[in-house]
Amino acid sequence: MDGCCLNRLTDDQSQERAHEEAVAVEGILRLVQDGRAAWVSSHVDALHLACAEQGAVDVFLTTDDRLLRRARRHAQMLRIRVENPVSWYKEFQT
Repeated sequence: MDGCCLNRLTDDQSQERAHEEAVAVEGILRLVQDGRAAWVSSHVDALHLACAEQGAVDVFLTTDDRLLRRARRHAQMLRIRVENPVSWYKEFQT
């Protein structure tokens, strides 16, 4: 997860999207705490993706729409999946 995801926890929760993403981020943090998911962290978009690839993560989570669009456009060049935490958390729960 990137900083945008973590910021959702302190964003204005009256906005539906922010609230839904905050709930997903909280759930994902519980998965990490329970040992059912792993945490890899860095600070810049390209560095984020490079660290995620180097760490051989299954998925990189972000609420940054610009980063999501770029990752989708260049998906064939990436060795990792880039998703919004809400869509991944819903998928993980099924």
